[in-house]
Amino acid sequence: LIAGAATGVLLLAAFNRFVYLPVSYRYEEAKATGGVAPNPRLIASIMRFLSLIALPVLGLLFGHALFAS
Repeated sequence: LIAGAATGVLLLAAFNRFVYLPVSYRYEEAKATGGVAPNPRLIASIMRFLSLIALPVLGLLFGHALFAS
């Protein structure tokens, strides 16, 4: 559980740093010029769910198989 949660938090931090900012910039630019771009809030919500809920649950369910000796 802890390894999955730690992985999720690190993944979310990397997403916020390297993916969210360019997507948000592209969305704002498309909004200003009348273009189409994906909504960054939807992408961020999906990423938060995956990293803060799905990864810890997967770590809880399959962690024993990964770290068994």
